[in-house]
Amino acid sequence: PRPLAETGPPGRAAARAVRAAPPADRAGRVRPRDAVLLATSAAGLAEWLAPVLPNLVAGPVRHPAWAVLGVRRMPLAELADLLASLDREPAWWRGLYGALAGVPAEERAELGALPVPLADGRLVRGPRGLLLPGPGLEHTGRLAVLGLRVADPEAAHPLLARLGAVEATPRSALEDPATRAAVAASYDRAAEAYFDDDSPQRVADAVLGLVAAVAAEPGEYPWLAGLALPAEDGDWYPAGELLLPGAPLAGLLAQDAPFGVVSADFAARHGNQALQAAGVLSSFGLLRAQDVELDESAGDLEVDGADQWAAASRAAARPGRAAGASDGPALSLPPVAIEVVAVRDLDLVDPARWPQALDLLTRAPLRAALTEPARVRLPGGSHADVPSYTAWWLRRHVTIDGQRPSGLRTPDGDPLLAGLYQAIGEGGDTGPLLARLLGDPVIARALGVRASLSALLAEPGGPDELLARLADPGRPVTRPQLRALWSALAAAEGVTPDALTPPERVRAIQAGKLTVADAADTLVLDAPDLWPLVTDLPLVIAPYRHAARLADLLDLPLVSEESPGIVESSGERRPVPGVIRDVLPGAPATYREHDSLTVDGADLPWRYAGDELHTATVEGLAHGLAWAAGQWHARHLLAALLLSPEETPRLLAESDLDASPE
Repeated sequence: PRPLAETGPPGRAAARAVRAAPPADRAGRVRPRDAVLLATSAAGLAEWLAPVLPNLVAGPVRHPAWAVLGVRRMPLAELADLLASLDREPAWWRGLYGALAGVPAEERAELGALPVPLADGRLVRGPRGLLLPGPGLEHTGRLAVLGLRVADPEAAHPLLARLGAVEATPRSALEDPATRAAVAASYDRAAEAYFDDDSPQRVADAVLGLVAAVAAEPGEYPWLAGLALPAEDGDWYPAGELLLPGAPLAGLLAQDAPFGVVSADFAARHGNQALQAAGVLSSFGLLRAQDVELDESAGDLEVDGADQWAAASRAAARPGRAAGASDGPALSLPPVAIEVVAVRDLDLVDPARWPQALDLLTRAPLRAALTEPARVRLPGGSHADVPSYTAWWLRRHVTIDGQRPSGLRTPDGDPLLAGLYQAIGEGGDTGPLLARLLGDPVIARALGVRASLSALLAEPGGPDELLARLADPGRPVTRPQLRALWSALAAAEGVTPDALTPPERVRAIQAGKLTVADAADTLVLDAPDLWPLVTDLPLVIAPYRHAARLADLLDLPLVSEESPGIVESSGERRPVPGVIRDVLPGAPATYREHDSLTVDGADLPWRYAGDELHTATVEGLAHGLAWAAGQWHARHLLAALLLSPEETPRLLAESDLDASPE
């Protein structure tokens, strides 16, 4: 390096450079110790700030003369702090942001506290999180009442976005946490407001303006139902507790229903679409929820009887499973309804207006909430469909002309339900509206109108309902019908003793006649040879293969368990005729013939006990052989063969023409 004498002192060269640089305000020069130099190379920034920051100088940022002369370098972070005290028009700030746009990217972090004017007139520190007005937000000043931090449109500049501001649209403004907080507080704010405080009105106007701008659909933002709106009676109500003027729902609700009617002037200003999107009702409202656990927590759903629906849905999703039973850690978890779509406020309907209310419920979008089942995810990973909440509630609460739809049956329904359920239109006029509604098979099924016995038995609580109706002596049932009902109950899949409530009264046969008897006095007939011993008792009689299962389901004893059937007389052993052995290979080889067969002190025609057949008559022998061989259907043929052996060829030919037994 050259000696200092040859080059001259560096401080002298630096001084010449500073003197050559013009002062920022061009009004004169400043002493170096008073001068301020911005620590950035952004072109034009110093000239823009010169009118507001005294002693600001410009020049090469990294020239060595500044240090020699003692000129202070101002970091951008300090500049941002100093600017916070300025009072300038939004357009001036936009010009500043334009000058700062040239700041290198690595220096922008120092601008985190850069002041930004808001649309409501406030000046805030830092662009991060601010909303930059985008399309649809031309009147941003109206949003101030919501607490939204929206930059003044005249100050908006792309630099703010690079520093963390977000372009705002009506949708992003509506979904902003500040808007949700303003809605949540709006009712309390309206209740506490003084007469000269118009903020509740401005909150409602601002929110509904955003709702209209995004063309929101009813139910899209459920939390809007809490927005306070003015009503015709002069009070403020949450939007979800208001009806549109002239709403169809208004004429269906009970007089004490807690609903107001939105102010007509307010409704005219904002329009029905925006009001309904905010939760104001014209028809019934919908509640939507996802992943609802069907346990006690389901009671948090804001609909009547949600916990009871959850319990019924658990039973429907796991048919035949005993309450409290444990199937391992996985199945001990509650089922989960993937999506719940429920019609709200059904419990507020005037009972006399249900036909009209049902008419509303059959229209979109309410129809789907009624007719489409809820899909339930079981702990093991499988799925099951259960009745929707709306269908479940209506089946249990709706009464029309003293009759619930679930107590009716379709005119072309299962004949086995005749007498137990009244056919639609039977025994009185249901009215044209109700007849039309229940004539829709989808609606009828959703409301529980019965069409088939199998569907009734497959429904949770259906077997109990069948037993209850059978126990009603006012409901006519024929003997063949009763036999078929018992058979269907015994054969129904998923029906277990745990899923049934033991009946206190039972439809039975006593002394050859149908009756309704106390369950404590009733037996299930499982042995035909014992019938003469119990003919005076009420009996459940069905095909014998169902006897044990019916006794288990109904919690009733079998006749064979209650009657010992001890043979008290003595008989002589006889061989079974050969023709019988040819027709019935499984028949016993011998039997005991009694002059008078005494069993438990009574005379019987036959008794099969201890693998031995006792008979006192020819017909008794035929019945006993058929029973012993497990071919009960062959008893009449055997009797004919024994009584008329000469007719054997004809009888066997006719027998060959019979259909095979079940």
